[in-house]
Amino acid sequence: YPPRKYAWQPIPSNTRRYADFSAALLFSYKKFYFGFSVFHITQPESGFQGSQPLMTRTSGYASYNLKLNEKTLINFSSRIDNQGNFSIFQMGADAVFFKHLVLGMSSINTWFNLNPFSSEGIYLNNTIGYRNNFWSCSISRISDFGFRNTNPYYNFGTQLNLSYTLRNPEQRRSLCNFEAW
Repeated sequence: YPPRKYAWQPIPSNTRRYADFSAALLFSYKKFYFGFSVFHITQPESGFQGSQPLMTRTSGYASYNLKLNEKTLINFSSRIDNQGNFSIFQMGADAVFFKHLVLGMSSINTWFNLNPFSSEGIYLNNTIGYRNNFWSCSISRISDFGFRNTNPYYNFGTQLNLSYTLRNPEQRRSLCNFEAW
């Protein structure tokens, strides 16, 4: 096959593989959390007009929880993703005020060819939401920061998150203590 300029260009094929496997590790120490994930280990093939292997994606995570009082928690986090020649670095903070109001902000830096100094763009992600013991709802908005944004596929976006927990906080605490507050 001829060399591909972009990772998303299809490679013609008569056969396809669909099995996909991923793996992750999460470590915690007091208020610190560290994680590492590998997605698409088997590189399944995808595409509508041909077939191409889905490139393996690696992700690293780190976060710290700071409990200011019984009603206020701040989480500082960072994430780095790499898939093919594309990378993302995200760093930000989320806070829960009055035990229910969720506010957050993070910056997202994107680049190609494993070179963070050749930045494709810097974006802001703003989050507002509500949470209680059983459910949470938040909305996030990714907006253009106006600095060297040359990636037309990653300009703006809005995400709505809804979750519901079937167990009460005491039962959750006995299985996995992610939220010790």
